[in-house]
Amino acid sequence: MVTAIHEFYERLKYLQWFKAVFSNPRVKKIIIKENQDRLELTGESIEGDVIGRYSALTEVLSGGEKKRGSHYTLKDTGYFYNSMRVSTFEDYIVIDADGKKDNVDWSAPSVGAVGLSDEQIEELGEQLIPIIIKTFRDGLQIN
Repeated sequence: MVTAIHEFYERLKYLQWFKAVFSNPRVKKIIIKENQDRLELTGESIEGDVIGRYSALTEVLSGGEKKRGSHYTLKDTGYFYNSMRVSTFEDYIVIDADGKKDNVDWSAPSVGAVGLSDEQIEELGEQLIPIIIKTFRDGLQIN
């Protein structure tokens, strides 16, 4: 019984730290920027598949701004990027956006445009180390 209470207490402490770190507005901005950078630079889903390519017609209609064969960035008007948000729950986060455009929901999990790839999650861990340390120091009231 004592072991179960101790394990529960340890889990509760972890959840408090998790929520403190991922509720941080700076952390949320980093997560959103990682998502946007992947889309803009590679146009890939979180699984590494290109989410779409522009057609010859799109190149003509865009006045050459969007080149035939180049990957979608989903940046067009900025609405999709600006709608991205991170919600923090007890032991997980959700990255979401308003992705409905041209009868496609770009924010749907099946598309994979919203989220982080395994590689990005690894890189995120490295970026968050200073923030995690600061969160612990603040929580423990250590200067």
